[in-house]
This record gives sequence, C-alpha cells and structure tokens, in this order.
Amino acid sequence: MHIPLFFVLGFFLSTCTPAPLNPSIPLPRWTITAFSAYISPTLSYASFKYTSTNVGDTLVLHCAIEPSTAPIYLPTKTSCGEKKELWFRLSENEVVLQRTWMVKPGQWVTGIASQGTYWVEEGRNGNVTNVEGGEMHTRTAEWEFPIQTIIG
Repeated sequence: MHIPLFFVLGFFLSTCTPAPLNPSIPLPRWTITAFSAYISPTLSYASFKYTSTNVGDTLVLHCAIEPSTAPIYLPTKTSCGEKKELWFRLSENEVVLQRTWMVKPGQWVTGIASQGTYWVEEGRNGNVTNVEGGEMHTRTAEWEFPIQTIIG
C-alpha cells in the first residue's frame, strides 16, 4: 500500500513548529513607512516602503499591489522587490511580512513578522478616510514589525 506524498508532507509540516528566536542570530529591524491602501468595490491598490536594517546591511523596497478590480486582501502572499526579497500579505486586520536572509555563509533563515492594522475612522489617531466610492487607509508614521518567528 502506497501513501500519497501530500499526506506524508502534510503530516510532517503539521507536526513541525518554528524554532524559538535564537539570541545568537542578529535580527534585522523591519519597518514600514508611507503605507496607503485604497479599497472599493470596483478598484483596490496598496503601497508602502519597507526597510530592513541589520548590522552593516540595509535593504529598502518600495512595495505595491497595483490598481486592480481584484481585492487586495488575499489568502496568499505577494512578492516585493526585483529578486522577491520580501513577501507580504494584507488582510482587513493584519499585515504579515516574510523575508529570508543570510546570517552567515551557508546559513539562511526566514523571519516572519505581523502587526494588527487597527484601522480607526475617527479621532486624532484616525487612519481611515471615506472617499468617493471607497476607503483610503494610511499610516504615515514609522510602523515597526518585530520578527516573531525564525525558520531555518
């Protein structure tokens, strides 16, 4: 009797847990600035500037989901950067970032960070504006994304 490969892989992946953060791995500081997302029934888009700062290394990417009639809230991640250096996923309540980098020759790790969006329509901290036909979500201040999970 043969067991299909996807059952074996599914079992293996479901029993693996990401390693706790290793203090010997220097973690970069991830931030997003200039975040904006427009959402309407007929058009949606998003853009932001991503910065990863580590000892002796800085990566800056301008990420976007181009204007489309498709929603920006998808179950899959979108790549960013010419070499797909960053993957991100937007949802109504959360932004998730994922990036792989080399910690030393031959050793690569993948970090994952997420933050709640905490969209607020009113008050001095309001970051949602109702515009004709949709909503504009913005974050102008630096938005830090501490790495919560390391794989590798």
